[in-house]
Amino acid sequence: MKRCQHRLKSMLPATLLPMAWACYAHAADLIVHVDHIVSDRGFVCMALYRAASNYLASDDAQAFRLGKLAARTQGVTLSFHELPPGRYAIKVFQDENNDGKMNRNFFGAPTEPYGISNNARARFSLPPFRDALIAVNASVTETRIELASH
Repeated sequence: MKRCQHRLKSMLPATLLPMAWACYAHAADLIVHVDHIVSDRGFVCMALYRAASNYLASDDAQAFRLGKLAARTQGVTLSFHELPPGRYAIKVFQDENNDGKMNRNFFGAPTEPYGISNNARARFSLPPFRDALIAVNASVTETRIELASH
């Protein structure tokens, strides 16, 4: 009986290792380039979403992942590592006054530069989630977002 237990214990790592490697091997990296940054003021804040309900939330608390870099007029690049393959939407804004939120005017329109994945645009609201989705299936996926101002 003891011999069987020993064999079982020695086989366990050998069976778990391929399963762990398979999970890791399917993880992907998403590299996001942000262009059209008109000033070096503040930070470029990014939120990555997997679900439409979270994407539509007014704050970024429901984001799958968040990122933040100092704004630079030559552009910034942020990487999200080890993502599960799937479809994601990205919201970006330049927090020029460092208050941690996207500022809006009386009518609700953004007063700070912003962008959405696929450079999706909508006239008076957030573009539909389906228009902002990008596929992240390869080991590395790159996308580019251009900031716009109202």
